Amino acid sequence: MTTAQDLLKTNYVSADINDTIASLLGKFKKAKQHFALVFDKNEYMGVVERRFLLTSRINVAEMKVKNVVKKRSKSKTPFYVPELCISDDVKKICKLMNAANIHALPVLEKGKVLGVVRAWDLVQAISSEYKKVTCEQLACLDLVTVKENDTISTVINAISKHSIDHIPVVDTLGKTVGMIALSDLLENPRIWGAEGQHVPKGASRQPGKRAGYQHGEKTSNMDLPIKNIMSKVNVCCTTPSTTIPSAVKLMADGGVCSIILMQNGKAVGILTMKDILADYAKS
Repeated sequence: MTTAQDLLKTNYVSADINDTIASLLGKFKKAKQHFALVFDKNEYMGVVERRFLLTSRINVAEMKVKNVVKKRSKSKTPFYVPELCISDDVKKICKLMNAANIHALPVLEKGKVLGVVRAWDLVQAISSEYKKVTCEQLACLDLVTVKENDTISTVINAISKHSIDHIPVVDTLGKTVGMIALSDLLENPRIWGAEGQHVPKGASRQPGKRAGYQHGEKTSNMDLPIKNIMSKVNVCCTTPSTTIPSAVKLMADGGVCSIILMQNGKAVGILTMKDILADYAKS
């Protein structure tokens, strides 16, 4: 049986709790990663993902990593990232990763970090067990889309409201013309600007909080149309009847973590890595 030891990767981004967010973003970009393990000197403290940075306005030059890290103790913060043992099997890893809503989990032994297990490696490890399962059986068919002329603020509100990471972009006829992801929003200088991220607290994705923008916020760039920053390449598509292993291969070939389901030229659903992990966690 596949265990955490089999999936373990040691090439992860690390950050100190006193590093600035600007420094962390630089590490993300250089390593082409979306998460980092955070340490206080040599002591492991928790995990930070790039998408956490969309939950509030941030001055990237001044704010410290310790302000956004997901710590180990449930008593210290509402965010919690479980720790894996090298003997944990894929079913347990899927359950923990899905419950924590995170794309990587640390593997520790006697308090020492050995490495991480990434969601993408986990999905590839379990995809062979879905040979008879089609995309439409696991995908979200209640598809949320945005129009290419919708504003950035509209898209962020949709991401917050529906707790999703990817939204297909359609034209006036409903044809899919691109994809917008959290990474597109977080990496774009029109949102971050030279000094900080101008995403108001109303855009928080935390459950139970209302998404929205308040008047008077410095959100002039939020009125720009989403077509200016959406991904026009690597929009991965397939049919609803495609099997899960085939869809996973298409995502791997395209370097993406979601695939749009197309029928009669229109998007009818979306399958993400999270959908596969969530299903496996329930089995």
